[in-house]
Amino acid sequence: ICCFFFLMIRRPPRSTLFPYTTLFRSPREKSVVFGGTFYRNRHLDRQAQLEMILDAAVPFGLVVYDRMNGTTSDAFGFPERFSSAIRGGVPYDEMVQIYKRHRLFLNTNSVTASPTMFSRRVFELLASGTPVVSTPSVGVEAMFGDLVAVVDTPEEARISMQALMEDDDLWRSRSIAGIDSVVLTHTYAHRLAKIAEAAGFEVGPPGPDYAVVCDANSKMDIDRLVKKSEGLEPRPRELLVAWRGDGLEPEPMSANGGSVRFLAGSDRSDYSSQRQAGEMSSAKWIYRGSLDGNTIRPLLSATVYSAADAVVVASAADQRYVYDATADRPGELIQSQALRGVGAWKGLDGASRAGFRVLGVDALPAEANS
Repeated sequence: ICCFFFLMIRRPPRSTLFPYTTLFRSPREKSVVFGGTFYRNRHLDRQAQLEMILDAAVPFGLVVYDRMNGTTSDAFGFPERFSSAIRGGVPYDEMVQIYKRHRLFLNTNSVTASPTMFSRRVFELLASGTPVVSTPSVGVEAMFGDLVAVVDTPEEARISMQALMEDDDLWRSRSIAGIDSVVLTHTYAHRLAKIAEAAGFEVGPPGPDYAVVCDANSKMDIDRLVKKSEGLEPRPRELLVAWRGDGLEPEPMSANGGSVRFLAGSDRSDYSSQRQAGEMSSAKWIYRGSLDGNTIRPLLSATVYSAADAVVVASAADQRYVYDATADRPGELIQSQALRGVGAWKGLDGASRAGFRVLGVDALPAEANS
């Protein structure tokens, strides 16, 4: 019996997944960019859509990296009215760095009705923290929803571009969400897990492997923490509870496919809880902080694209995507191995002096009631 199913398989090259490089932290050019080819004699629907979105981008500082620039052919070449925007073609390795140099990129598609086929640049741009405005694509909308602005008319294109060029808060939210979406949902590991599942194999979730350390004073606290953890994506392997209530701690329990265990004899020090968790859990990472998706997802993303020993939400813009960062809010993600290797972990203060690589990342404000 042969079974076939369609599946989008794509992860940007690892060079793209380095948002902590100097290039990523550098100020971005206030320009709207398209990188690709203009086909003169085929893909006529794409041609019309591309002209529409390029025309709309001209007032916002259009830049075009023409893949076929310098090639003499009647089959390729942008219309003359865009000539002042063309910077020429660049090698692919340079293009994935250019993705991080500009504020906004455009996308268009030759195939628009497929639920899985569209340009790889969408994944690469989002992983680079660069928002995208795209002409219509069933696949883009199905996979990314509102994360990618899909436009079908000049007015829709103008409104979307103006918003992302002028509204820094909107741009930042799309940038952070784009990195998290690709890194935590759209890698080869996720696609291979889907294939294995379709073939009848049981495989664990491909996301970062982490456990959550939290405090509880009552059974009601535990119920609330379990409910909050069920809303996290990716979900933690287990909750490790530092029991602060009176009397004996409750028995270990199962919840949502994971487990709830208690840190025996934990004192009231957060550092003690973290050390115990590192010794007790088989999870690769230990998170301590509020169960807030806006905090947790960027920290987990960083475990995929960086070599950090610990990750925090950076305290200021110049602390984002650099090592030896200071934290802006409670919430630390630390490698279990690092915790086990230190007999007296005293938090992130002084961690860099002990040889730990503490990466600061950007994140949206913490969710209410987290």
